[in-house]
Amino acid sequence: MGIKTEDKTIEGIFQQIDYGIDFYQREYKWNDETQEHKPVKSLLEDIFYRFNLEYDDNLSPNPANLGKFEWYYLNSYMTNEVNGKKFIVDGQQRLTTLTLIHIKLYHLAIRYSLPGFLINSIKNSIYGSTAFGVFYCMGFDDRKEAIENLFNNNLNNLPANQFKSISEENIYKNYIVISDFLEKELMQNTKDIKNKVHFFILYFRLKIYLVEIIIDKSKDVPMVFEVINDRGIPLEPYEVLKGKILGQIDKSEIDEYLKIWDKQVNQLNQLYKYGDTDEFFSYYFRSKFADNTKQYDDLGINKYHRNIFINEFDNKIKLKHNPKKAKEFIKNDFLYYSQIYIYLLEKYYNHNKEYEHIYFNGLNNINGQFPLILSILKYNDNEEIEKIKLVSKLFDRNFVILNLTNSYDSNRFNDSSNNLLKKIRDKPIGEIKNIFNSELLDNIKRAQNIDEKLKLELFEYRFFKNVGYTTLSRKFLRYFFARIEHYLADNIKMPTKDYYQFVVQAQGKEVHHIEHIAARNEENLKIFNNDDEEFEIQRNRLGALLIFKGKDNSSSSNEPFDEKLKTYDNSGILLAESLCENFYKANLDFTNFIKSKKLDFKPYNKFGKEEIEERHKLLFEISKKIWIDD
Repeated sequence: MGIKTEDKTIEGIFQQIDYGIDFYQREYKWNDETQEHKPVKSLLEDIFYRFNLEYDDNLSPNPANLGKFEWYYLNSYMTNEVNGKKFIVDGQQRLTTLTLIHIKLYHLAIRYSLPGFLINSIKNSIYGSTAFGVFYCMGFDDRKEAIENLFNNNLNNLPANQFKSISEENIYKNYIVISDFLEKELMQNTKDIKNKVHFFILYFRLKIYLVEIIIDKSKDVPMVFEVINDRGIPLEPYEVLKGKILGQIDKSEIDEYLKIWDKQVNQLNQLYKYGDTDEFFSYYFRSKFADNTKQYDDLGINKYHRNIFINEFDNKIKLKHNPKKAKEFIKNDFLYYSQIYIYLLEKYYNHNKEYEHIYFNGLNNINGQFPLILSILKYNDNEEIEKIKLVSKLFDRNFVILNLTNSYDSNRFNDSSNNLLKKIRDKPIGEIKNIFNSELLDNIKRAQNIDEKLKLELFEYRFFKNVGYTTLSRKFLRYFFARIEHYLADNIKMPTKDYYQFVVQAQGKEVHHIEHIAARNEENLKIFNNDDEEFEIQRNRLGALLIFKGKDNSSSSNEPFDEKLKTYDNSGILLAESLCENFYKANLDFTNFIKSKKLDFKPYNKFGKEEIEERHKLLFEISKKIWIDD
């Protein structure tokens, strides 16, 4: 392997060289607004700390006085030359920032009428010219226009928050940081601003050094890049993966594959509030290649980019030292499955009636549907829509039924989802429901200590009988009753609150809480013969609960039942209104609906143990229609 190092001054780095940026490098992401470290300000502070230790106004800007200053080592950068073109493999964040400092110093040199030869030397470090036109040393791809604009106009032509890329946005924002910093630092603690500006330009260009790491052979670049990343350069796992996969492709072919990669990654990163690129890759590799819990963990979000190249996985994935497979992966699986994932994310956070179970799983913060959906889909699957709908629905169904049978355990549910990955992978759609049914029954049997050989229904009342306020999470209860409300509203064509208001909203007048129909008061306690323990058991069952708007819930919390009925009447909460006699008189659609569905809705004038049991059984029947029969 050929690696050389050379000490370079900043002037030496920017010597009319038209740099290219290698695909290993990210966009220009340094940003003092969003990054806690403040990389631009930190770099400037480091430079000025050393400069200010030795500078005073009595020093004229000449070689002898400059020689009295200690040199300052800033950092390193990595390059690789291909067909006479020098590519920056690592360090472009720093070099782009140094270019922006150069541009500001160029404008300061003009303002203070510094010597023409000095202004020209700065200019030559920003851009150059050939017989084919002007180039900017760090002006490749999506940043040339911004750098050229700043060079020509300083701060006089900044765009109004409309940027073509992340790189362009950060270039403009960081230039403002640099401009403000230099204006302040070079103007303070001096009686001769012109002298200080002149001397600092010389110091900046001739006394600050970086080490250039030169990689002679292109095939060695991925390995060296990864080693440097391992030693502390903060890259995301997907950026390391990019280097490992695209690094195998010949430079003459790479543009086609790089364009696909960058387009998909940019789309994934724009959806950061939903999920990110590393989550996609982890879900994808798990969905296709994890056969047990250990492998599922090995392909986790911070591990997958290394582990897919070890023999255990490479025997199946075959992306290690395999340029042909790397190209196929990018053009086929990566492109197809990343598009599917982006499609799923949009449905995950925005309720779409046609794909609502994806959204429902999002309401419950259960993300296991993503690898399961990717697992069942084949490349360019002609049944993808049907499979997406079915898997998301069955995933919601299993989660809900486990909760409603007091069989849910988060760790066991995650293990169950991992088991399903291999079982449904690439299976025809006709087999999927039976696989999910079998997994659900196994989970219920384990939770209820039932012999696995015994026959069991998917949803039995004996396990549902005692679930309620003390066995289910508040969020799940809100979700459960939201589904009940929408089931009723959809069937009688009446409006109701959206799922977000019912389940998620935490502030404002539309906040909803779980309401105890049997309030804790002396009147209700007498109905239970003052048996406090029995009263608590019964009032916490699902049949004695409903969802209600926060303000109304608070005002009715301790009312006797006959007063609660007045609050429930015309409340807009159908399950609450169904307790009231007036609801049946005024709503023929509802009475026809419950008759056709054989649902035992009825009004009540008291609410004791018998009534709670009736309502509990009613919710069981509705639950079957929503999650089992539908």
